[in-house]
Amino acid sequence: MNKLEFIEYTAKRHGFDESLAETLIDMFVDTFQEIVSSGQEFNIDEIAVFHKMSLFPNGIKHKNNVSLKRTSVQNYVSFKANDAFNSSMINNEVHG
Repeated sequence: MNKLEFIEYTAKRHGFDESLAETLIDMFVDTFQEIVSSGQEFNIDEIAVFHKMSLFPNGIKHKNNVSLKRTSVQNYVSFKANDAFNSSMINNEVHG
């Protein structure tokens, strides 16, 4: 499902206008990105805990190789799915 499909699905499921759904989704995504990129954990109940991690926590010996130096400070978003989410995926349950 892409973003547009998600907006349409959300608007239909909750019975409101697609422009409102888009605004709410954009607000959530912007806030989520801001929180996680600042280094804070973001816990969405019954889904997962998200946090920023260093791709290479101990760095890379780059010896003046600019590409390796840039790579050595790369971060990524890690998440640990909560038990409720894992259980619902295994049992094909939908909450909400």
